[in-house]
This record gives sequence, C-alpha cells and structure tokens, in this order.
Amino acid sequence: MKKYLFVFFVVISVVVSAQNSIKDDFRIQLQTDSFLINTYSAKTLYIIADSTPIYKNAKIKVIFPKFFGDYAWDNMLWILIPPNLRAGYMQARSVHSGKRAVINAVTNCSDEFQTTPSSFFDYKFAHENNQRMVTIEMLDTLPVGDTLQLIYGANGSATFTYNSMVAHSDNFSVLLDNRNNGLFTALKDQPELVFKHAAPKNINIALASTAKSGQPALLKLMLNDIGKNRTPNFSGTIQLSCSDPNAVFPSIVAITPADSGVKDVYVTFNNKGIFSMSSKVISSNFPVTGTFVSNPIYISDDSIHIYWGDFHTHTKFSRDGFGSDSYLFARNGAGHDFYSGTDHSDFNQTDTFGINTKEWNTLQQEALRYNQPNRFVTFLGYENSLDNPSGHYNFIYNFEDSLVHEIPMLAKNPLFTIQNFWTKLNQANQQKKVLSIPHHTGKLFGSTGPDNGASQFGGNFVNKEYKRLIEIYSGHGLGEYYNPNHNLAYDKFGGRDTKFPCFAQDAWAIGERLGVIASTDSHNGTPSQTNVGLAAILSDSLNRNKLFTNLYNRHSYATTGEKIILKFTMDKAIMGDEMSVACDSFPTIQVNVIGTDVLDFIEVLKWDFKNGTYTTNPVHPIYKIIKKVSFSTPVKNHSFAFIDTSMQDSCLYYVRVKQKNMVSNREVWAWSSPIWVNKTRCDSTA
Repeated sequence: MKKYLFVFFVVISVVVSAQNSIKDDFRIQLQTDSFLINTYSAKTLYIIADSTPIYKNAKIKVIFPKFFGDYAWDNMLWILIPPNLRAGYMQARSVHSGKRAVINAVTNCSDEFQTTPSSFFDYKFAHENNQRMVTIEMLDTLPVGDTLQLIYGANGSATFTYNSMVAHSDNFSVLLDNRNNGLFTALKDQPELVFKHAAPKNINIALASTAKSGQPALLKLMLNDIGKNRTPNFSGTIQLSCSDPNAVFPSIVAITPADSGVKDVYVTFNNKGIFSMSSKVISSNFPVTGTFVSNPIYISDDSIHIYWGDFHTHTKFSRDGFGSDSYLFARNGAGHDFYSGTDHSDFNQTDTFGINTKEWNTLQQEALRYNQPNRFVTFLGYENSLDNPSGHYNFIYNFEDSLVHEIPMLAKNPLFTIQNFWTKLNQANQQKKVLSIPHHTGKLFGSTGPDNGASQFGGNFVNKEYKRLIEIYSGHGLGEYYNPNHNLAYDKFGGRDTKFPCFAQDAWAIGERLGVIASTDSHNGTPSQTNVGLAAILSDSLNRNKLFTNLYNRHSYATTGEKIILKFTMDKAIMGDEMSVACDSFPTIQVNVIGTDVLDFIEVLKWDFKNGTYTTNPVHPIYKIIKKVSFSTPVKNHSFAFIDTSMQDSCLYYVRVKQKNMVSNREVWAWSSPIWVNKTRCDSTA
C-alpha cells in the first residue's frame, strides 16, 4: 500500500558559517554500520558531545544517504496511518541523561542553503533533490559526555525499512547550529553505511560473442549473489564444459579469495560454428547449485568482433541516483567489454550539483584505474537533461589516459540548449573526441499532462559531428517508433509516448543519420544489472580508439539486455554505413541472427526517402516490412539473403529481432543500426 506523507514547511533563508572551532568537538557514529542486502533493519546514529555541549534550542541537520526513501516523525502532518506505525519512523533522544530533542522536519537537500555553495562545507553538503535532511531541535542542553541518538525505525520491525538489493555504501553528514543563530557548521565525521552483498548464488558466465577458429576467446566467470552483486569472498572450484567437443580449455577452475569472485579463462575453439560454455560449482565455501550457461559464441573467419557494454548509468554522484563503483561492477560484475558512467552534470545558481569538482576527479580516476585494453575499455561521460525540445543527452568522450584531465565537464545551465553545448565542444576542439547521444527521445514523463512534444529532430537539431547515435531503448522503454500499445512502450513503464515526431523512425525519415545503441539508464551504480538495455559495437579490436571510431561510424546495434548476435550487411556495407549504388544495381541484403533463446521473428524494414508515406493524426512515417521470417518451431539461429528489387530511390534499411520468451518480465528484442543507400534513378525523373 502506498504511504502518502504531507508536510508543509516554510523555507527560511539561513546564513551558513564554517565554524572550524567546533568541527572536531563531536563524534558521529553508527551503532551498526553494515547490513546485508535484502533484509529489514533499524539504523541508529550517535552524535557524541566530546568537549562541547549541544545547547538548548540548537538545530541539527542530519543528511541521510540517498537510498533512504521512507521518513516519519511525531510532528509530521499525517492522514490515516499514525507516524509511529509507518516505515522509517524516527525519534531523537539522549542516551544517558534523558535530555529531550524533537524532529521538526524532513526536507530535500535541494531546498536547503540555496545560496550557499557545497564547497563551503567541504562537499559534505550538496543541493541534491533525492537526498533528505532531517532537522532536529534540542529541547534541553545535551551535556558533555552524553550522546544524542537518532533512531530510524524506532518502533519495532513494522517501522524498519528495506535494505537495498544493491551492495553499496554511502555516508551520513551532520550540520550543527549550536547557538541557534542560523550559522551551521559541517561536523567532521561522516560515518559510512555499508550494504553488503549476500552469499554467492549464481555464476555470471560471459563468453566472447565472436572469435576465429584456433584463436583464444575470453570467458569471464563472475560469482553473484541474489541481487546480482559481486561476491568477492567466494572460494571454490568450478567445472567447465563446452558444446564444441574439440575446444581446448581448463575443465576445472579454482577461484581463491585473491580472485575477488572473478576469473578469466581462455577457450580455444577448433571448429567453426555456434557454441556455448557451461559451468557448475563442484566445491566451495558457499553452496552454489545449478548449471550456468553462457551466451553463444560464433566461430568464423570474420575479423569483425562484437563487444558489449553500457553508455548510460548513474551513481550517487547524480541528483537522482545512488550506489558507487560502477566501473568496477561493469568490469567484474556485469562482465562488460566497455563502459562509461553518465552521472548528471547539472547546474543551479549556487553550485554544480550532480557532479562536483571532487566527484569529477573521482570518475576520471576510476576510468583510468579500471581500463584494461583487450579486456575492459573505459570511457568518460556525463548526462545533461536539457529541457525540450533539446531533450536528454549523454556525452561520451574518447581520450588518451595522459590527457584525461583535459576533458571538459560541461554543466547544464538553465538557459542552455543542445546547440549551446555543440558550440562549446567546438570551442574546446572536441571534434571526433566526443559523441552526444539523445535518449528516451519520445517520452513524456508522468501519466497525465499536456503533450507538447519531447526531443526534436531535424533543422538545427542535426549535428553530423557530435550527434551520430540514438539510444533506441532503455529501462524507460522503446524509442524506435510511436506505438503506445507496444509491450515496451514508454506507456508500459510509467511514462507516455508523445504524439510528436520524436522517435528514431521520425529522425531517420527526415534525413538524420543515426546509429543505435541501448542502455540501462540504471540509477544504482550497477550497469546492466536489470537486463534492460545493452549496446553492441562492431570492431576488429578491443581498445578505446578503435571502439570509439566504430561507434562514431555507427557500427553498433542495440538489444534489451541479451547478447543476441546480429549481423546485417548489404554487399560490402555493414550496419551504420552509407553506400551508393548505380540505378540498375540491387545490393544483396544479408541477415544472420544467433539468439540467446528461441526466436519469434526477424524483420527487415525500409524507408524510401522519395516515396515514403505517413500516418495522419498523429503524423509518423510508415516503414515497410519488406521481409519477415516467423518461426513456428523452436529455432535459435537463422540467416537469409535476398534482393529488394523494388528499390528505385534512395532508401534506408534496418533489422529488428524478437525472441519468444521474456527476461525480467520484458520482451527480448534487438535492433540494428540502419544502412543508408544512395541510389540514382534510371529514368528522367531522377
């Protein structure tokens, strides 16, 4: 049952002062500082008056970690359910002397100290809109040697709150106005609260999707718990098997605590074809049962490989995210080949919030620390959530390690448009060094409200240098085309499809040359943990420059999270290419799909730039399905080739694939980037 909290408060302008003399006069501690994921518990924060009392009428502001969402206190306005029966019920009181304190309010950090930069508090305060601040008033003086305790979940198990399914850590911060004169000081201690992973339950077995016969292919073994978190305390042996009887690999793999729950194994396949690996634990310090099967691998003579990753996730550095160590999780938890975090780079009149200077430096260092050429490639990025008609964009940077500190972190200004950012990138000489990728372009937030459109395409929203991709799918839903009845539509996940031409098909039809990716848009520091978006890049090697070049050239495709192998060519052109053909030429279209499960259908879609037609009310292009292959019997792999003899003018083609079975209660799809065909007509109307 949803709980509604009604709080009315007056925002009072407060002067903030850094009173260095009392920063060290108090200790801040947690009664218990670590909890298992997927459990319920109370939390108690201690503020210990070591050398200075906390005086009567003093104000204390406790900033909670971002994950916390339920708050209740005696003085709140409430309806139906009393505060002491609600999840997150809080009380503040002394431990030893019986001195009294009262909780007066819970507010958003974004509504506090609106004219004071976070740097004034040494970054212990940020103007975040998903972080809460609890205000306590002392009714008595707390003497030296006594302790004020703030109990969260103060009335038994019914008021306990859920501990995250995501293993992560965050901090409490405390601001004190000891003289009740409006001058707050950030106290030195920031106790860390840790949500720890549970026992290992699964093996995430990630196999390279492509390789050549006789050459080693990487197999990543990663032990995960029930929440898909890394479990570095696993110790045991794993037995491997392979569907290729001639493959060479270690049949027994030992994992020790020094491996931190991750082991790389190389497999040499000696036959061409489609294969997979299986694994099971045969001995360990934790019981892990079952057989775990990898994604398929395609062994051929092709020199182009498929690499997997995520270009859109958030951590606690975002105003609406939590969690941390996303680069480490992407490498050793999700088993990605490449990754970039994209925390919000927002701006307000006081401060940069979302990514401040210290946090930007942390992200730079993580990108350097976790980069492993030929194993795991890091990029650096951020999101700017611009107002429509610009919409939301992720900025993904290519860089040399030695020049990482030269990457510009451009914060959103309330007056900025995407064109402003492109101008700034030009001024910073960032051509061919960064891509700006729009996402959930057709989404309206909320279930009601006016439809004034979302992300706009065409005109001055075209930028052939920086805008070369579109995020066609994420956890928000599908941005391929307008269809609010689609099972992946924004309407199915709490939003709405705009009726305006704000989808990938709309952009392509008016001439924008955009390749596709998919991403999770995770807001908990765990890319691809929820199986709601995955990007594939076609490249001959796994290093930052090669991956970025192929991404820039639109050699990419998108899936809902499964590692479906999708190859789409027209003569020598691969997905993302533009090709020119003579008026009497008809290129051969080839499609090869290797599914992770049973296929439902494969479709080849076409847009004719001269003769394409549109729907009315709302107006959207009608793409022709020129070939559809459906499967009535269980088929996982299928390939075909054909010629579109109806091609008379310039066209674009792309492929989409659907599997029959859902994953995480969502349909499983894949979408290729288009191939653009420039064709001259043979008749006089050309």
